[in-house]
Amino acid sequence: MWVSGGAFKRGSWVSVTQVNKSIQKIRQSSVVNRQCQGFTLVELTAAAALLALLTSAAFISYAQTWKHWALRQDAQRFYLAARYARVLAIESQRPCVLMVVPEEKAYYIVQSVEGEEEIAVVSNMLHRSSKLDDSVSFDRFAAVQTGLTGDVSGITFRPDGSADAALVQLTNGERSFTIQISAATAQATLLSGATDSYELDQIDLDDL
Repeated sequence: MWVSGGAFKRGSWVSVTQVNKSIQKIRQSSVVNRQCQGFTLVELTAAAALLALLTSAAFISYAQTWKHWALRQDAQRFYLAARYARVLAIESQRPCVLMVVPEEKAYYIVQSVEGEEEIAVVSNMLHRSSKLDDSVSFDRFAAVQTGLTGDVSGITFRPDGSADAALVQLTNGERSFTIQISAATAQATLLSGATDSYELDQIDLDDL
């Protein structure tokens, strides 16, 4: 039997008022869901922007770390090359020259071939021709020239343990390292930072 103002659902009577309330709840729930979806999209956008910012900062930090590491490595390699040149000259009893070519970011050791007048590039397990990293350059090079290598810049190391007094500065545009060569002892000194106070004819008594 049908009663006005009611609806039949699964064997029971439901009033129109109850149906309207249910519809209203469904509509409100739909609106809330859409609002939640909107907030979620905003949050995702903010998270993506934050992630991009952090990634950019991490990349910049990594690039700077790499540049500083490359500079330190190149400074240490040049320092070791200078030390080896000193030992080579003394042990072989023949002068050798640590060549520096700033425009090519290159350096290498040359020495006269025993029993001949020919000058050859030294290449062995202890030393070979080297180039600076792309981010590193010779900021300053100054040395007393001996004429052994003509017009090409170089630091001469002699069999008696002396050398051309020299100053070499490497930089990556932000930081610098300085390698100093003592004239009296041919000893190399590696310093962090740039310096203009070293005189080429200075004798370091601590190295004697």
